[in-house]
Amino acid sequence: VHVVLEVSQHHHRQSAEITVHADGHHVLQAHEETVDLYQSIDGAVAKLQSQVRTLRGKVIDTPRREGSERRRGGA
Repeated sequence: VHVVLEVSQHHHRQSAEITVHADGHHVLQAHEETVDLYQSIDGAVAKLQSQVRTLRGKVIDTPRREGSERRRGGA
């Protein structure tokens, strides 16, 4: 996980950027910018949670390759 928190004094904006390297080849990224740093962090985490739910659904719904079924002695 890589987290970047940035406070801009000039524009009174705080941003949070979170990058998660998952499963070796999946990368999840979220960026949120608000006037409050804690709101930015919460928003970025909420975006990541949504991405995790989507990715989890794709992984669960992905059919296995046919060759792996034969190796296990299945039909």
